[in-house]
Amino acid sequence: TGTPTAEQRTRLERLLARFGSLVAEPWCDRLVDVGVCATVAADGLISAQAAHGLLTDRRGGFLGIDLTPPALERAERDQLVILVGAAGAALAARGYVGPFTVDAFAYQEDATRRFQPLCEINARFSFGWIARAFAARTGITRLGFAAPPPGATILIQPADDHVTAWIA
Repeated sequence: TGTPTAEQRTRLERLLARFGSLVAEPWCDRLVDVGVCATVAADGLISAQAAHGLLTDRRGGFLGIDLTPPALERAERDQLVILVGAAGAALAARGYVGPFTVDAFAYQEDATRRFQPLCEINARFSFGWIARAFAARTGITRLGFAAPPPGATILIQPADDHVTAWIA
């Protein structure tokens, strides 16, 4: 909040020069981040999986997938189902066929819980799909990219680049 520092202004100027535009959004105190994996078939039929949780750091950076049902309220789940259908229909109307994922989140504003049913659409195989494939083969419920929990199976051992991947 407040006036950007000289370093922040320099970074913003470089980003604007590179991309031409930026989107600035207010900070939301997130309660739960979720995703829904879905598919647009060649005939336009949209099929969706159950919502999954997104593991994030305190700044909202992606750390993994949790396939256990996320802590959404009934109305939020209903809204998400409608939104995923609308997103799939919009993709189909543009000729897209294939996998996509919708990300959403619930957040706290003052004393009120609010829901943002569309954070982004990823028209591709996302890590939610990869987690589901691991779950089908191994029975896991989590795929992560940070410090592994006890008992996790390490997929990529951390090295100098600090990249790791695990399932649990």
